[in-house]
Amino acid sequence: MYLPASPKAAVADKALGASHKSSGTVLVMDDEDVVRASVGKMLESMGYATVGKNSGREAVDFFIHETNAGHSFAAMIFDLTIPGGMGGIEAIAEIRKLNKEIPVFVMSGYADNSTMKNPVEYGFTASIPKPFTIAELSEMLNRNRV
Repeated sequence: MYLPASPKAAVADKALGASHKSSGTVLVMDDEDVVRASVGKMLESMGYATVGKNSGREAVDFFIHETNAGHSFAAMIFDLTIPGGMGGIEAIAEIRKLNKEIPVFVMSGYADNSTMKNPVEYGFTASIPKPFTIAELSEMLNRNRV
């Protein structure tokens, strides 16, 4: 295979980087450490503090504890499925009983799933398919005014 070469140095397109800046705490729930860490780093580069949880049950319990302590969240990002544990659909159902306003996003590698196609019908603010770039995450947060 041959790829065309260019004598010019490659330059990163700034439009592809994060254009979203904000603050507050975002709760990220995913059963994979690497996903929690990666999404956390993306959010931190935008100005957020992040907290990672392994399952929906941990996320809901943490949300309840922190809310009762007077702490708030800017948003939450939940994985759709957690093998052997509470996933995003079950977690959002519990969160919405407690708080109908907080932005909660669903992420998944199953882009064809009905929840990913129609996140609002399931209680989510929006969806983002995995894998995603920081630019895509930034765009979603901007679009939803987080």
